[in-house]
Amino acid sequence: MDVPETDLTVAFTATAAVAALLNLVVLVSSLLTLHKLTPSSFLQYSLCFCDGVVATADAVIGCSSLLKHLSLDRAGTFLGLRICSIHGTLQIFGGSSSLFLCLGLTIFRFMVICREAILTQRFAYFYVAATLSVSVLISTLPLMLGSAESTYAVQPSGVYCITDWTSKNAQAIPLVTINLTTLTPPIVFIGYAYTTIYFQFRNSYLELQKSTGSKAISCETVASMSNNRVDGKSSSLEQMLLQTANEEQRALLVQSVVIVFAFLAGWLPYAILIVYEVATSSHFSAAYDFFAIYCTLLNGAMNPIIVLRFNKEIRRNVTNIFGCSSKSPRSLPRRF
Repeated sequence: MDVPETDLTVAFTATAAVAALLNLVVLVSSLLTLHKLTPSSFLQYSLCFCDGVVATADAVIGCSSLLKHLSLDRAGTFLGLRICSIHGTLQIFGGSSSLFLCLGLTIFRFMVICREAILTQRFAYFYVAATLSVSVLISTLPLMLGSAESTYAVQPSGVYCITDWTSKNAQAIPLVTINLTTLTPPIVFIGYAYTTIYFQFRNSYLELQKSTGSKAISCETVASMSNNRVDGKSSSLEQMLLQTANEEQRALLVQSVVIVFAFLAGWLPYAILIVYEVATSSHFSAAYDFFAIYCTLLNGAMNPIIVLRFNKEIRRNVTNIFGCSSKSPRSLPRRF
């Protein structure tokens, strides 16, 4: 039995509103301490920002549609093709920026763990700025070329607009191709990076079992330990620092893995939809179309929850702003 389109719009709008609110909590709580966030935390904050923008747009457009008792596919008297194009632009921006930011989290962990690099906050600022610039360029290209109306279209579920993956229009094909080509390299690198990181940790663990002088993950920790090898006490301190560095690196890795794989799981149904529609030039059913886009929306709602669960910095900011922080000593600042 088909679900009425109004019910789908209500579910989509309500979830978008919740996602926007959750992301807003993260954004507001860390706004004043943004310059103090570590590079990884800054990328996670930026991810919540992008998800929040898209979720807010989804909620506003959904509420307006419900209030006017009109659906997106009857946009001639309400939303119009221009609003549909803007909605499609924001959807592509959200997907692109989330993918590139997840790629950034992967790059950060790969560089620190496998290349022993020290990543600065300036590098994080540069990466986020580049990500937002590229995402804006990709999503607004149809608007700049004047082909948005032939590129962005209402999808079968009727609750959102995005690139028409079935289009064979001469203006739309190059833009569809650009969208697809931006997906492959990041996903391939993410798979390669986490495979390499797994073997790196596996080898480090085996070395640690053989000798207490196993290789430290942070090159700064290695340097500090080599200068303190004086007596038995310094040797104990050395082991403690090594264990702390390894545990902290594992905690950061867990954060990145959970966020990245939650993104991949949330967008997998929609990736299947894209491949199918491009290959067959025909739409999926309205039910699957709604399921696919709803999974991406759920991912946007889950990201701030994941960040608050695993990121101590941002969680502390949230507890501080709501007046429920505990008086506990601060840990030493991290530089990776």
